[in-house]
Amino acid sequence: MESSRRNFFEELLASGSLAALLAESAAAQTKQAARPADPAEIRSSDFWGSFYQTTRGSKKQAAVPGKDVRYIFVHPGELKYTDRDEVKDQLPDLPGDVSVSVSLSHFRPGTADGRKVKELASSQVRIDCSQVNRFLDILAPMSWIGLAALFTDQAGKLPNLQQLGFQQHNMMMSGENKVILPGGAGKLAVNVSSMAKESPLHKVLRYGLQVAGAVSPLMGLPAISVAAATTFSMLYSELELRSTFFMSSVPKEAAATRQGAAQPGFPDDYIPLLKGDYIMVPLEHVETLRPHLPNLECRSGFLVDKRKPANLPVDQLANDVVPEVTYLTMKVDVSHIDLPIPPMTPGNGAGSSTPKKSTTPAKKN
Repeated sequence: MESSRRNFFEELLASGSLAALLAESAAAQTKQAARPADPAEIRSSDFWGSFYQTTRGSKKQAAVPGKDVRYIFVHPGELKYTDRDEVKDQLPDLPGDVSVSVSLSHFRPGTADGRKVKELASSQVRIDCSQVNRFLDILAPMSWIGLAALFTDQAGKLPNLQQLGFQQHNMMMSGENKVILPGGAGKLAVNVSSMAKESPLHKVLRYGLQVAGAVSPLMGLPAISVAAATTFSMLYSELELRSTFFMSSVPKEAAATRQGAAQPGFPDDYIPLLKGDYIMVPLEHVETLRPHLPNLECRSGFLVDKRKPANLPVDQLANDVVPEVTYLTMKVDVSHIDLPIPPMTPGNGAGSSTPKKSTTPAKKN
């Protein structure tokens, strides 16, 4: 059977190769300790080891100061920060549960971050989306993880996420495999980083590039428990060793409906998940980008100057737009869930429903 971009890493996780990789991880840690420390790097386990250990309204910070993710919502003809009241007021009035799909479009490192990406020859984009309420008041909250490992070409440039298939149907964050948010609320985290070249995970994904014949290994984990997601994150960090973060966030409350945002104790600084496009930038680049927003628009996942001729290639238009700013774009879709669950009939016991009378006449003997 031919290996695919998706199943390569999943098969690796299920095989006995992990024990050897963890042993190699220990050797790589010794090697890293012998070289001068890079102030831009952090030990991966310091961040991912406690990644899911956040409570409602937690003030836990990003992996590196200044890299906190800020969300800009793309209105028709205008870009607005999602912490503005008029953006939150646009949340739909949808009682009950909703499904949300998140599709990544493009990652563009700024000038300084681009040099680091070229040096390390790779970058990882990871999205975590988790539930905060039980589904049907029965199932414990679940979590979804989507991961894209990008490798630079000979010119030191990263490929487009859309070209890699991060929106393909078998990916966790594609439009065909949606995240269910009971009560219209959940948690969202976005992280973009580069790992050290000597890390075992870097070697694994490079190997996947050759074996799978893919531009980049992509992985989408199905719905798993938060405890299982925590274990995966800890294992991931042990293989990654050290990371340089370009954008970082811990799971933060997000609401896709007005009812979700109105839940008791829901923080005021939640992320509004509106149907449309988002631009994510690190906190340290917000003020650099802010004065340019009135003249920018999001086109096919790229930030472009809307005053420039529309007949030029979009990637060419995007090259000169605020080159020092790092950004990631994504598309969000929200829809109401209407489950065909039969009504309960009082007095007949749990799970029973009123049977329909047959309209077919009885056969005569």
